[in-house]
Amino acid sequence: MPTGQGDVPPRHVKGNHRPPAMSPLAFLTNPATPGRKTERHRKARLAALGAGALLAIYALLLQFDMAPAWLGGGANSVSAVAPRSCGGHHQGPAVGSEYFHNRTVLYDSLSGPQEYSFLSSGKTSQSLKVSDLFEEKDGKLVPILKEQKVAVRANVLHVDRKEAHQMYQTVKRILSRYGFGDTAVWYQDPDMYHMSLWHASHHLDPVPASPREVGLEIVGVTQVTHKACPLRVSLDRVVLTSTGVVLGLWQLLSGTEPFDLRQQLRKNLPRSPETQLYDPVMLHTSFARILKGPDSRKGVGNESGNMASVLREAAEELDKELCGTQTTLSTLLYVEEWDLLALALDGRITPRLLPLRCGEPIT
Repeated sequence: MPTGQGDVPPRHVKGNHRPPAMSPLAFLTNPATPGRKTERHRKARLAALGAGALLAIYALLLQFDMAPAWLGGGANSVSAVAPRSCGGHHQGPAVGSEYFHNRTVLYDSLSGPQEYSFLSSGKTSQSLKVSDLFEEKDGKLVPILKEQKVAVRANVLHVDRKEAHQMYQTVKRILSRYGFGDTAVWYQDPDMYHMSLWHASHHLDPVPASPREVGLEIVGVTQVTHKACPLRVSLDRVVLTSTGVVLGLWQLLSGTEPFDLRQQLRKNLPRSPETQLYDPVMLHTSFARILKGPDSRKGVGNESGNMASVLREAAEELDKELCGTQTTLSTLLYVEEWDLLALALDGRITPRLLPLRCGEPIT
């Protein structure tokens, strides 16, 4: 996996908390501490294994719609059915709720005809230009990592790596078939596929935090994750936005409602920016950023030279292939991003892994 500068400790900036950043995958490992195999550590490891086993069983129950009602879905709860935009049906206890309907309305508004303004304006998402984020070197795209004076502190749901890699391979195969080469697309690292929930600080409204304040934020987020149940989600549709982002839009089948998660995070992170970056019911994953049109000499449908038409066809095929993909989101990451869009551009991050434990709130 490309890690960019993920293994390089960030440079110290006066007045800002800068713990050593780690490789984006380092948080997935938990090496033993030499010389400290005490009874307390042994019990802690056993407890962690037990919690992991319970989460795995819960995820399996969700997958087959067998989780009891007190866990947020399944055989003892009402399981509704609603059509997917690409055909087939969503099924689960969360289907048909007011939030489910609101997501459908929102996704419909994002799925209309697009002008693909990035082809002429060079603009991409979050008020940024492609030239702000990437440069070409030796026939490849290289991200321009810009250190932030105040780290972005994001709370995101981490997508299971197995399903993430399957989706990544599909996206890359289809876009390559349409003639999008190495300098035309930036692919999101599948190991870091995620769905953004809440920002305690973002680049449009930075909120400085001392090490102590970061610690208090993590405590607040842990209180939320201790109570929240894993989310079983289904990919409702894939769209290509006017700014060139290949976006997966998800629906909740069972588990804790994202709107409720955001409300709890707002309550427990009172210093957060008032204006957040995304709609409160939205569940989305960025798969790739298309930066320019495909090579007119290669790919399916490029003979006409109509770039907008090719983009629409590619987006439709992505939607057809990926729609209906399901996954269980059982982990929230509290991530400090030391570079602009570090999660998207393989920049420097400091992540904390917080399992959704589906238990009682911590008092």
